Amino acid sequence: MIAIKTSAKLKIDYSTFQNILFGLLLISGTIKPFFNTYLFEINLTLIIFSIVLMDMIFNSFIRPIKISTNNILYTSTLIIFHVLIFISLLYSKSESYRFTKAFNFFINYLFLLYPLFIIQFKPKLFFQLLFLTIIPLSIWFTFQRYLLWLPGTNSAASKFYDLRTFYLNLGAIVGVLIIYFSYYKKWLLVSICLLTMLGLSARGPLIFSLFIVFIINTKRITSFINEFVLTPKVLLFIIFLVSSTVIALWKYYDILNKIIFETLFLKLSGLFQSYDGSITGRFDRLNFAFDHIFNSFSSVLFGHGIGSFGIMYTGEDLSDYPHNLFVEAWFELGVFGLLISLLIFLVPFFFKGEQIYKYLAFYFLLQGLKSYSLTSIWVIFAFFGLILFYKTRKKLT
Repeated sequence: MIAIKTSAKLKIDYSTFQNILFGLLLISGTIKPFFNTYLFEINLTLIIFSIVLMDMIFNSFIRPIKISTNNILYTSTLIIFHVLIFISLLYSKSESYRFTKAFNFFINYLFLLYPLFIIQFKPKLFFQLLFLTIIPLSIWFTFQRYLLWLPGTNSAASKFYDLRTFYLNLGAIVGVLIIYFSYYKKWLLVSICLLTMLGLSARGPLIFSLFIVFIINTKRITSFINEFVLTPKVLLFIIFLVSSTVIALWKYYDILNKIIFETLFLKLSGLFQSYDGSITGRFDRLNFAFDHIFNSFSSVLFGHGIGSFGIMYTGEDLSDYPHNLFVEAWFELGVFGLLISLLIFLVPFFFKGEQIYKYLAFYFLLQGLKSYSLTSIWVIFAFFGLILFYKTRKKLT
């Protein structure tokens, strides 16, 4: 086992270093804007990506890397999809963004394959890193957003002003923690993460994470209901919980109203209202996408080319997408792109692998049906990598 020795004679296990690096790979895009705003301007994601790539190259030379036939077939399918992307560059309506999007897709390989090169994956360490990084940052974010809109505050002059829209990035990782800790019955940690999510008001991650928690705990919930007995101790606990909640609401109503009600509750109610710009914007994009998919036989078969949605929808050659992975694949790459994308995003769930990573991948797939693009859903490939390669890595270790 390789170890790194520090001057203080502290030994850092090499696999520990890899797990920390894997965790940073997962959250680098989330913490980058905060890092650049309050510390100094660097491309943190590029640095982490480069270190991961060097570690993969280093490991491929020092020890054998074995991949099963099924895993080779899956990786080949991803490559075929990428080849289709490059072919579509020839007819894409985008002039410049098409190249950016085509090359950004390479990042998915990094997330998918890095678990194969980790000597020993340590879930406890990995998720502790996520918790200790993202939860404090999310709590800080919640209160900074509250302070931003206090009377007398010059909101536009605040450093935080441009960061206020990153609640979804934080919420996505908090949702991962809610699912993971729920799976292993760490209910105190689940409660902390859930309260943090409420403060962030990230309704998509909240709804999807709770949905998966419900799936995970269906048997437990059913068993609890069937076996529930209202004993004096349980009754006292319920009374204590309700009274504590009422007192907290009464004493801190103004703060809670600003932090939670005016953000999360209004957003949740917006799911059933016509004024919700986020939802109407998504439906507008989907309607536009389907209208143009069926423009002609060639658009159905071959699509409009990678990166074309932005310029066709907004008139500007920039990043925009239908907010649905499969519709995006069909719009830009045609029916062949749609079929291959279905294989890429659904087949890993049929591989043998750790169930928790399937739940986490499914969580991001659900979000990919409403929020992500083909070149921004990198994290799902990290969990696909754990599903595909984790058992292989355990055998080698």
